[in-house]
Amino acid sequence: MRYLPSQKLTQMKHIVYLALWWWLSPCVHGQTFDVLAEVRKMISTARSVQSLQYEMYKWERIGGKILHEKNFIKWRRSPRSVYLKITEPSVMEVLYVEGRNGNKALVNPGRFIPNLNLDPNGELMRRDQHHTIFATGFDYTVELIEDLINKYNDQSYSIAKYLGEETVHGRACHKIELASPNFKYVPYTVGRGENLVAIARKLKLNELMILEKNSSVKNYYSVKAGQKIEVPTSFTARTIVCVDKITHLPALVQVFDDKGLFERYEYKRVVVNPRFKDEEFQSNYADYGF
Repeated sequence: MRYLPSQKLTQMKHIVYLALWWWLSPCVHGQTFDVLAEVRKMISTARSVQSLQYEMYKWERIGGKILHEKNFIKWRRSPRSVYLKITEPSVMEVLYVEGRNGNKALVNPGRFIPNLNLDPNGELMRRDQHHTIFATGFDYTVELIEDLINKYNDQSYSIAKYLGEETVHGRACHKIELASPNFKYVPYTVGRGENLVAIARKLKLNELMILEKNSSVKNYYSVKAGQKIEVPTSFTARTIVCVDKITHLPALVQVFDDKGLFERYEYKRVVVNPRFKDEEFQSNYADYGF
């Protein structure tokens, strides 16, 4: 059967349309346009959440070793409130409410040790931890992811990849990889009044990653103005995030640097926007051991 020129043109248009549908379809092939849309949905959803209750399983590389913890967490956006109970490998409780207790965290170390009032950014609370309690919830995570996308701007489509579906603690998720191909360490001059925490917040980085890279720096607060250090160009060389299909919130986050796995967080039994009673953020609450 022979086609007229107009019929051939129509046939070619159908082929082009089918090819475009195949490339742009949100259901298959994991094209970057749809991946970024899902990531942006995750970011906006996380920022709309007002309270959370969840279990967190975490693995963090500290001093070359992977340390594991299991936590139970209650988080409220306003006033910023956190109740955190470490249940593995040992038991410890932390309670922080913005504007109370001199803005210090109340810590129940367990083992018959009296309660302590500690600076959330201080050395004792930061020991063997990648993050402070201010990183509780999802805001901090999505802020770093958003900054990574913004750094690559028009190239952001090239750094995102859809890895298919994955089930995390019984939750169906979209598995997404965000790569930072230009990840490396670059020189940085410490400014007046800066410390590693302030530098990390300004550049959207992790302060422990900076600390471990600079062997001459003793702790987060020992640097001086004019001192030369090295900082990474982004908070991650590669990040894998599994986004819950229903809640559009992270179910799993893995962060890799130039040495491999830097940290991994799994979120289980997540309750979005629970209505906490104010006494649940008080030390005399019946379920707590302060």
